[in-house]
Amino acid sequence: KSTATVVGEIVAGARGFWTGFQQGIYNDRRRTLSDRCLNQQVRDEVYFVIDFVSGGASFDNILKFITTVSGIINDNVYFCGYEDAIKLIKDKCDDGTSCEPAQIGKNVQEKLFQLISDLNGIMAALQDFPSSDLVDLEDQTTTMGKSIGKSLRTLFNL
Repeated sequence: KSTATVVGEIVAGARGFWTGFQQGIYNDRRRTLSDRCLNQQVRDEVYFVIDFVSGGASFDNILKFITTVSGIINDNVYFCGYEDAIKLIKDKCDDGTSCEPAQIGKNVQEKLFQLISDLNGIMAALQDFPSSDLVDLEDQTTTMGKSIGKSLRTLFNL
């Protein structure tokens, strides 16, 4: 596979996973990502960075390299909502008991069937993973992300 194909697959997979994760952890299947999160532009920029680092792009592009890397970081930290998901769990854990092993164990016991169902969702998505079709790949990773998000929601009783 070409580098561009692999980068496209990674970005599509990451976008699907993060979409599903947010849907699962927030229990909202309508939740979508910002158009600036893990989009086509990011794919092109990641490809440029890889090309530059591997020596495929001229050293004259150093300024473009620096601005591209900072743009990727800025757009994906700011527009993808990573901090919100971390804050959701952190705020729950700040109560002093929700993240204690005993409480998590209790949540597992009380919601074992839900957790098994979430695990089955991951296993089903993995059966034909990774798909060579980008849309199917994104669907697979959305399913995985959603199941993992739901599992965290269950474990921490969010």
